[in-house]
Amino acid sequence: MSRLASVDRRRKQVRITPRGVEALALSAMIFDDIRSRWASALGSGRLSALEADLRTMAPAGTFRLDVPGWFGA
Repeated sequence: MSRLASVDRRRKQVRITPRGVEALALSAMIFDDIRSRWASALGSGRLSALEADLRTMAPAGTFRLDVPGWFGA
């Protein structure tokens, strides 16, 4: 590491607390429940189309939260 990088104080290390991990796990369970209810109401085909449309509308390059382990568990 260069000397400049070691004194750059703009960089911050962020750690998720146990309470934060719990909140993320709870939010994932809530999301799964909502998605399941939408699938029941709309059907899997319409839900897939809705998700595809939403992905089209989301800005490119955003980080994904819909992948397994997105919150580090």
